[in-house]
Amino acid sequence: MDAPELTERFITLASMDNKFIVFYYKHFILPIVMRHVKKSDHFIDIGCAGGVLLTLLRGEGFQNLYGIDAAQVLLDRVPDKTIPTVCGNYLNVKQFYSKNQFDAATVFNTLHHLDSKEEYCQFFENLHYIMKPGSVVIIKDLYDGLFYKTYNAILHSKIARQVFPRVFVGRDFVQTHETDMHRRFFREFVPHFNKMVETQERFKIIKKHWPLTFEQLIVLKTI
Repeated sequence: MDAPELTERFITLASMDNKFIVFYYKHFILPIVMRHVKKSDHFIDIGCAGGVLLTLLRGEGFQNLYGIDAAQVLLDRVPDKTIPTVCGNYLNVKQFYSKNQFDAATVFNTLHHLDSKEEYCQFFENLHYIMKPGSVVIIKDLYDGLFYKTYNAILHSKIARQVFPRVFVGRDFVQTHETDMHRRFFREFVPHFNKMVETQERFKIIKKHWPLTFEQLIVLKTI
């Protein structure tokens, strides 16, 4: 996984400046997260971007928060500077944190940036290293359902681009075209998810959630 080259548009989208994302996280994502974690948990957000989730959790009284992201320009947008953050490749989280350090972790919209099955397996191996036995990991990423397919059909429609040019514009946020990135994720990761996380007896899937968008949340328990 290479360090991303981010546009200013993406940086804004992934921070507290994006009021839509803040609303979505606060009313749809945060309640799910708080069903599975405790305020006393040592909690890490892997791929934390501009700190939207970390900021909301701090507002709920969480004290032991940590974040890691591959882009320093995003970490600079985290409002609460008392939250320890690391700029680094989250494939190698065990280089930055101790064994069994965390009670809970979130991995939000992060996995689809990885490049291969080997990287997915490496990620979960290293994630297991920093998580305590019995800890919770919540993954949020793309779900190739009707909403996603409809959205992309509209997004890439010539008619939609002509009628609403300011809304349906090109979305090349990082080095890899977003569409190609998503296709690889659905091909290399989604069909093999259960095998990747459970066959090595590192994690067990305990719950799945589907918010009102093209995403799904998968809750894992660390073995």
